[in-house]
Amino acid sequence: MVNEVTVAERWDTYSFYTLDNLASEQRSLEPGLPTLFPVPTAASNNGVLAINGYEPILPNFSFGSAPSNAMSCSRNGSTAGTHQNANPIWTYQDNLSKASGHHAFKAGIYVEHNEKYQPKGNNYMGSFSFASSTSTPQLNTNDGFANALLGNVNSYSQWTGTTTFDVKYWNVEFYAQDNWKVNRRLTLDLGLRRIEF
Repeated sequence: MVNEVTVAERWDTYSFYTLDNLASEQRSLEPGLPTLFPVPTAASNNGVLAINGYEPILPNFSFGSAPSNAMSCSRNGSTAGTHQNANPIWTYQDNLSKASGHHAFKAGIYVEHNEKYQPKGNNYMGSFSFASSTSTPQLNTNDGFANALLGNVNSYSQWTGTTTFDVKYWNVEFYAQDNWKVNRRLTLDLGLRRIEF
């Protein structure tokens, strides 16, 4: 009889930070920017890690294509590059093998526990587009940068908040098997496998 037990942990995690603590992207650098909804602040984090929470940062800006160019001010995710993701996974496995007479029995179980922590990246700080548009000719100079200088906004979008996922779940699998040598000419392989989530 042989019993093999394995316990293991694996994970992936990564984070992004800004070197100046967002000083170059503070919303206060451009006071009076209009919004559809009040911009959430760090006080709105409600227990969420600050790195994945709300920061008082500038909205995204885009200026469209020709005759201007595709320059824009955008960022990674919802927090100007500050972002933390984690995915620890624990696994437990037990396999039992036993030979008895004309039978070779095997049975085992596999248990996995996953946790996924990741911000969704909703654009709570807002996003302005100054691109040329024929739908509002009275507010269009055919140049994205000129539209921005004149305050001619093509579109604006903003989420009311953002979400950080912290999901936990289990995966359980088990099996039982019997290799039965009935006689020299007949061998039966009988087994059962089940997966549960």
